[in-house]
Order: sequence, then C-alpha cells, then structure tokens
Amino acid sequence: MSASIIVGIDGSGPSRAAFAWALARATSIGAAILAVHCIEESSDSRGPEVLEETVSAARTAARGVQIRSELVHGAAPWELAAVARPGDLLVVGTHKTGFLNGRVLGTRSVIVASVAPCSVVVVPDATLAGRTGILVGVAADGASDAAVLAGAREAARLGEDLTLLHCTDATETGRTVLSDAVALVATVAPDLEVRSRLSRRRPAEGLLDASRSASLLVIGSSRRGMDHLGSVAYEVLLNINTTVMVAR
Repeated sequence: MSASIIVGIDGSGPSRAAFAWALARATSIGAAILAVHCIEESSDSRGPEVLEETVSAARTAARGVQIRSELVHGAAPWELAAVARPGDLLVVGTHKTGFLNGRVLGTRSVIVASVAPCSVVVVPDATLAGRTGILVGVAADGASDAAVLAGAREAARLGEDLTLLHCTDATETGRTVLSDAVALVATVAPDLEVRSRLSRRRPAEGLLDASRSASLLVIGSSRRGMDHLGSVAYEVLLNINTTVMVAR
C-alpha cells in the first residue's frame, strides 16, 4: 500500500525537520504517513531503532494520524523514490547550504527530486519560525502549471498569501505569463488573494531572494529523470533557504 506522505528518516537534524513538516501536513489534511529508513553500507547501526523511536513518539503526539514504518536496503535517494508512487508526496530533509554557495552538500535531495515519480518537499535544517506566505516560481513554457496549482492549494489550506514570481527581461510577455497563472489559480482557489511580481534577475537568484521570508517555495520540474530536473530547480535546491516543493 502506498502512503499519502512518505518521509525519509535517518535521525539527523534535517530528517527530524522533514518529519515534523510531514506530520504537521498529515495532521492538517488527514493523510497517512510512511516513514522510511534506508540501510546503506555507511548507515548508522542504530538506524532501525531511530526509525521506531521516531514513529513511536509521533504516534503518541498525533494520535489521529496513521503512521507506518518501513526499512529498505540500498542508496537512500533511489530507494525513497522507488517506494513513492504518482500522487504521493515525498518529504526529505537537507543541510542548509547558503545563498548561491552550495555545490556539494544537499545533493541527495537533488537526486530525490530528480528521480521521484511524485511531488517532493525538501526541508532545510534551519529555523523558519515566523515566515509566512507561499511563493511560486512561474515559467513561460507551462512547466510551472503543476507548481501554480500546488501553491494555490497550499495557500488556501494554510490561509496564507500567495505570490507568483516570474523572472524575465520581456516585461509584456512576463505580464501575460503571470496573468495566465493568476487565471489558473482561480480554477482551484477562486477566493484566494494573489500577488504577482516580475523580476529581471536570473530565475534561481530571484526565487531564492524572494523566498527568504516565505514559509514555502513551490517550483516546477520539467519532467522526470535525473537529467531533466531543470537548471533553476537544481540551483534552488543546492542553495535552499526555505522549505521547497518540487511539484509534479
């Protein structure tokens, strides 16, 4: 049976942050959670114990949420992706790498977002308290439609503001792209107040800068496959500064 929300557990700070995010969302929408620990050659021998301790504590704290656990063997990014199914939400943690500085740390989350068949949420190991608002990166080629819809649903669910950001040098074209995105939002959240912004910065830079105060940044993925995550999503995930959803 496939869970609605799958979360990778390894006992690290980012893993705990990811599980807390997943648990809060599951509690809000009444979804089930599947907590997965991947046993790799370099894994901590206490991994299975950490998984059970995490799940046991969560069951006590959130009695209304169905939580299952599963142990798998192999490299975590591919094993987590293999457990997921289209329609699931896969949640993983990552070490915060800093604004446009990360090149090595956090690459596991990039691989997960590249190969997973479903939407992926990457939660940084950082203090995000006090942040509000959902930010969505809007592309001109339709690749961001899933992100726009996902961002609209999250904003409506959380009662937060929604901001659509499009980075371009072509002002008139950009306004048309944003107008189409606002119309798309109305199909799923007609009463939601939407703000739209144009930026002349490079897309990754513009999104990372604008997301410094947001509780969630939603971006699209061009298509499935490690070579097809998209350069903007790749750069954003390497330099993550808030929780990021890669929507499919």
